Amino acid sequence: MKPPPVIKVYTKYYCGWCKEVLDYLDQLGWSYENLEVARNEKNYKELVDLSGQDRAPTALIDGKLLVDFGEDELEEFLKKEGYL
Repeated sequence: MKPPPVIKVYTKYYCGWCKEVLDYLDQLGWSYENLEVARNEKNYKELVDLSGQDRAPTALIDGKLLVDFGEDELEEFLKKEGYL
């Protein structure tokens, strides 16, 4: 199993899936950077430039992009990549 990845999560403050994903990462005890995009133009622009879209949550996990996902998709991705 790999050590925890470097994670940036682009979220919207009113998004239930975003809260679910952040809660899941907290349960794992992993650190991450939460970049709220609905009220922060710089973070929003970074999200769109990075991913070509504006859906949340979107995550950059050790350089790999995961777009518009929930807890189940995140867990599947982390297992596939060898983090869990």
